[in-house]
Amino acid sequence: LPEALSNDLCSLKPDVPRMAMVAEMPFDRDGKPAGAPQFSAAVIQSRARLTYTWVFEAVIEDRGGGTKMDTTPLGSPSPDPAPSLTRIGGELERGGVGGGVHAMLKSAEKLARLMHGLRQEAGGLDFELPEPEIKVDAADGNLSIVREERNFAHQLIEMFMVAANEAVAGFLAMRGGLVPYRTHPAPDPDKLLGLFELLGRTGLARLDKYMGRGGGTGRGAPFVSPAALPDILAGARGTDAEFVVSRLVLRTMMQAKYSLDNEGHFGLASACYCHFTSPIRRYADLLVHRALKHVLGLEGFGPLPGRERLTDMLDIVNAD
Repeated sequence: LPEALSNDLCSLKPDVPRMAMVAEMPFDRDGKPAGAPQFSAAVIQSRARLTYTWVFEAVIEDRGGGTKMDTTPLGSPSPDPAPSLTRIGGELERGGVGGGVHAMLKSAEKLARLMHGLRQEAGGLDFELPEPEIKVDAADGNLSIVREERNFAHQLIEMFMVAANEAVAGFLAMRGGLVPYRTHPAPDPDKLLGLFELLGRTGLARLDKYMGRGGGTGRGAPFVSPAALPDILAGARGTDAEFVVSRLVLRTMMQAKYSLDNEGHFGLASACYCHFTSPIRRYADLLVHRALKHVLGLEGFGPLPGRERLTDMLDIVNAD
């Protein structure tokens, strides 16, 4: 989108009212959904603009901030850095960033860790693939490429985004209308077999319990289960082989796509999934917002276009 939208009207800013769609979801002490989610149109006003680095250092590691911040604001594409913080009377303060925000984030971390554990148990895949980060020296204009570090602050946001996406997808599916699902098929069996044969002797994971015969394309053909993939990734994590193994596993994956037929999302171990949480980045999110507003009976929002027209729209999005 044009910068006037992506970096201004569609971007969260502290103490500035913004229109939004809200998914309010109750969870129990084990991190499991504890009741029906509620959805509504709302006007929100954020308390502070934080960075992943600040949340990780000041909240998750409880270091209190005060170190150099990164330049990627949480939930926003703009490059404004967050100010440093100081510890005063046991609370973190920076203007509007007080102990209330810190306490909320500590609770969010606890819930996100529970949710992350449950998703891993269900077979969700965690790819730790380093991404390049390009930095420009303001003084001389020189470029440098460094490894972008991920930490649990990233996963904290991702867990809540995934939960909201699932809640909206399930809600719309129960209403029986057209939904632009985000689907991800199980891995290609032949590619999976090749991966097992390659990694079977590395000792990174026990693969024998996931292998058998008779489940392939022909009688007595070898059969391998995609349920082994989380074990493979976990076995390689922290070793010198982590990057290579993650890449090899990624190559077995099928292409994720938008579809009007719910086929589930293998990588997230989700039975019903859509994109709801990032309208700045993806047009499909806006379609989901329109469908949700129509189901909620909000004035001025009719149903989505018919199946043929909507399929054509998703084909364009998938090809982008």
